[in-house]
Formats: sequence, C-alpha cells, structure tokens
Amino acid sequence: MTKQNRLLVIVICVLLLLSTPAVLTFFFFQAYRSVTLGVTMLVLAAFLLFAGVGQMRAAKAKGTPLRWWKQLAPIQAICLGSFGGLYTLIGVRETVKGILVDGIAFMFALVVTVFSFYVLVLSLQQFNAQRAAKKAQKQPL
Repeated sequence: MTKQNRLLVIVICVLLLLSTPAVLTFFFFQAYRSVTLGVTMLVLAAFLLFAGVGQMRAAKAKGTPLRWWKQLAPIQAICLGSFGGLYTLIGVRETVKGILVDGIAFMFALVVTVFSFYVLVLSLQQFNAQRAAKKAQKQPL
C-alpha cells in the first residue's frame, strides 16, 4: 500500500468516526437536528477552508499567488460556515432567547445571502475561463 492510499484510508476512517455521532444524533434525537446539521456544516466549512488554503499555498509555491477573495473554496467555506452558524442558532434559539441571538442570526443570514451570490459569480467566471481554455486548445494554429 502506498503512502497516498494509506493516508486516504486514515482520512476516511477519521471522517467515519467523526460523522457517526452526528448521524446518530440527526436521526434519533429530533430536538437536536438543527444543531447537529449546523455543526456538520461548520466542520465541512473548515475542510473547505483547509482545501482553499492548500490551493493558495500550492499556487504560491509555483510563483502565482492567488487572492483568497478570488478563489472559490474559501468563499464557499465562509458561506457554508455562516449557514451552519445560522442553523446552530436556530437550534439553540428556544433555550437562549433574546435580541442578541436574533441579531446574530440576522447577520449570519445576511452573510449567507451576500456570499451565495458571490459564489455564483465566481463559479460562472471559473466555468467561462475553463470553457475558453478548452476552445483555445481545440483551435489549430
């Protein structure tokens, strides 16, 4: 078994161990469903952020630094993290009542809305750039 395969098996095992309690809580404890979903989204956002940082480091090592606001993974991580925070706040809203929770929930909803449009714009730009690169490769000189 190569190092990459061994690392992949370890990562999959760790993800299964981390996701099992979340899945059990999600299906068997209805009261904590939104909290579990929110925390799961936060964990996925952390993985997306980690992937985006890895892509930026790899690009910087090649000599072409990328800005984080022009890259899709960190922006998706911010959007997904805000959405996860919103779901978590929805889950704990019944226990913690107050105007502060509503204000934070409004801010998360605003961030999710703004960054969702930005994710859409970045995705379209990336798609158009890839399509233009394929057209340039197909055209003979």
